[in-house]
Amino acid sequence: MNFNVIGLKNNIFYYSNLYRDYVFEFDKLSNFFSYDYRSLDQYKTRIDFLKKTYDKDIIDNLCDELYEYNHLLGCGKKTLENINILKNEDSFTLVAGQQPGIFSGPLYTIYKAISLVSLSALLSEKLNVKITPVFWNASEDNDIDEVKSINIPSGTLEKISIDIPEYLSRLSFSKVILPVDEYENLVRKLLDSLQATEYKKEIEKFLNRILDIMMNAGKNDGFSVSRFFSAILCQLFSDYGLVIIDPELSVLKKFSRKIIEFDISKQSEIHGSIDFNSRELAALGYHNQLNLLRDHLDFFLNTKNGREKIRINEKGNYCIQGYDSKKNEFSLNELKDVLLKNISDTALNVITRPVLQDWVLPNIATVCGPGEISYFAQIKDIYTFFGIEMPVIIPRLSATLIEKKIKESMQKIKLDYESLELFPDRQARTMLKNMIGFDINSFLLGLENEVSGLIGDKKKILKKHDIDGENSFNRIENNLKKEIEILGKRIISGYGRKNTYVADSINKIYNNLLPEKNLQERSVNIFDYINRYGFQIINGIKENINPFDFNHKFIEIM
Repeated sequence: MNFNVIGLKNNIFYYSNLYRDYVFEFDKLSNFFSYDYRSLDQYKTRIDFLKKTYDKDIIDNLCDELYEYNHLLGCGKKTLENINILKNEDSFTLVAGQQPGIFSGPLYTIYKAISLVSLSALLSEKLNVKITPVFWNASEDNDIDEVKSINIPSGTLEKISIDIPEYLSRLSFSKVILPVDEYENLVRKLLDSLQATEYKKEIEKFLNRILDIMMNAGKNDGFSVSRFFSAILCQLFSDYGLVIIDPELSVLKKFSRKIIEFDISKQSEIHGSIDFNSRELAALGYHNQLNLLRDHLDFFLNTKNGREKIRINEKGNYCIQGYDSKKNEFSLNELKDVLLKNISDTALNVITRPVLQDWVLPNIATVCGPGEISYFAQIKDIYTFFGIEMPVIIPRLSATLIEKKIKESMQKIKLDYESLELFPDRQARTMLKNMIGFDINSFLLGLENEVSGLIGDKKKILKKHDIDGENSFNRIENNLKKEIEILGKRIISGYGRKNTYVADSINKIYNNLLPEKNLQERSVNIFDYINRYGFQIINGIKENINPFDFNHKFIEIM
């Protein structure tokens, strides 16, 4: 299996204007970030900062639980070695994170992990320090709809879903414990959806091994969707020493107390800073990815009702629904007491989680997707308030996989990658216009001008005889424009009917590259490709990309 990698600048493959400018025109956004990810010297500066400020006692306390957690996931020897190396003085991390998804979720999770292990190896060599790749399982999130299903292409997208009871759906992912037979059913659903290939048996063995690992870890009665995600990612990247970290670790819950206290005490400064940065970004024409919940703290408490927000009311007290049937309003001291007693049920949000991550880890850089880069653009000052610095923010690999049959279809209709549009019907019209053999727009414009000229001449004749036909002529002219527009569509559709292979080819191409008008990396799961090309496809992609080339990649599988 060979690969050919092509970088693209086509706008539809870039999530937002902010993300595109971050990749191609970073200087426009540099004031919102602490470091320039393009410069190797900036990574050296970050390392110098960490050597002066990072408390090594933190990682020493963390490593024992990290070791046990990854060992129970069935990790490889290299992962355990990396965890032990983290205790060394000149050892650092690169971090990527993602909320859990069944069978690893969309392709971009795999791309993020590929970027993480590739960049860690490259920067270790260039900076002459040991860098461990750490994947942060964002198990405190609770967007169930985003994680409970994956798409497998089979003509159209086939959705594979896990059944999550309503009473669990509002909890953090780490609290969503499902019985083993639910995961066994899920594995059967995936296997049934995959075509018979030489690699299908390997997938079956792999997934059954995941279930065995979970049960051998004492999870016979069931385990969380977040742990299932960790186990799959751990096994897929076991050869690269990837370390999985989960904020549900008890030591991280203890560390999160400091973040929670910080958020409570600095609430007005935190939200004021985010507001300011949001306005600054809006003034530059960028969207705000991070929308503040006014009068709310930046963490949650998992109660019997779900993951609950903590609201500050007009009296300055704190309101929590579902914690106590007799009381939902608490003073500051009462709130602190509640949180201290229930620290394992707290969950940080998108504002406070990165601060915890970059306080407890000697983290040089975080590998981010487009949405995360937009978040980070708004929270630089939060790090300063806490007394640390935002790490280097590196864009993850963004890619579209091009199989041979799809490339051949594109060549057949002479469709190139940079010309791809988001909507297939618009793409079909564009293609047919180019193929039809004459300039349709000029033809229609000429027709309109000729008929309009004739109407103008007839108007003059009536006017000479003092006959008022203005309203009638206006209606004729208005109808003319409508009819010419209809004629243009009929020319294209008529040509299309004679050349159905164009529409058929475009539908085939779009179902693969932009399924349901969405990027492939956001729509489909890696196991469909593993089923066709084997587990080696992950290493094949890794070995054929330059982790410091941040263009969206079209990766042709030869």
